[in-house]
Amino acid sequence: MNIFEYDFMVRALWVGLLISLTAPLIGQTIVLRRMSMVGDAVAHTTLAGVAIGLILGIDPLITALLTSVIGVVVVDLLRTRLPHYAEVSIAILMSLGIGLAGTLSSFVRDTNRFTSFLFGSIVAISEQEVLLITIVVALVAMVYLIFYKEIFAVTFDETMAAFSGMPVKIINFVTMLLLGVTLSMAAKTVGSLILSSLLVLPVASALQVAKSYKTTLMWAIGFSLVTMLGGLLGSFYFGLKPGGAVVLLAVALYGITLALPRRNTR
Repeated sequence: MNIFEYDFMVRALWVGLLISLTAPLIGQTIVLRRMSMVGDAVAHTTLAGVAIGLILGIDPLITALLTSVIGVVVVDLLRTRLPHYAEVSIAILMSLGIGLAGTLSSFVRDTNRFTSFLFGSIVAISEQEVLLITIVVALVAMVYLIFYKEIFAVTFDETMAAFSGMPVKIINFVTMLLLGVTLSMAAKTVGSLILSSLLVLPVASALQVAKSYKTTLMWAIGFSLVTMLGGLLGSFYFGLKPGGAVVLLAVALYGITLALPRRNTR
């Protein structure tokens, strides 16, 4: 069975490729800053946006993008007000996202479409959505490359970056914004409930084998490609849910790297 004979799989593989190249860019930053759970919080916010889009008859990807941006703004504001309890802001946003998603889902008529955003659906990606995701992912990658040095500096020593004259607050906001955009674009393929795994697990695996910040990023992208494309292929040939297949493969790779001698990043 030739997978490239099916247009929906070609679209899914293309979107998966784009997201697996982009997710580690943001994932590495949040992992190294010990903010891994922020992905879960924003992911639940995107799910609320999906429900809003389905209720209003708007493309759910657009409303998911908007709510994810609002979500990262909320987290950033709460982190500013609660500087010593950053995890509280994440918990608050997660609670808000879950509450809104659960309540709004009661008003969604197309429950099958809403469910497809929970665990991902490779057959439901339209050509218009592929175009939107391609454009947004390209913008995310471009912004990351523009602010690469600043993101690197803030990730390892926010105080020193501020003393060096870097706009730390702006860099933090840009990083959170890129996180929200990336998660909202990945919701259709992987599913909102397991989006954060796509950010964290490849980076966690890369930290076991890489020697530096840059090589960690390269390894993370490689692991992300293997897990995403492998999961999508598994979903096609074995009838698995794509999101679940991606995450299980990512966990398996992490288990393999965990058995290898640990190399500290520097």
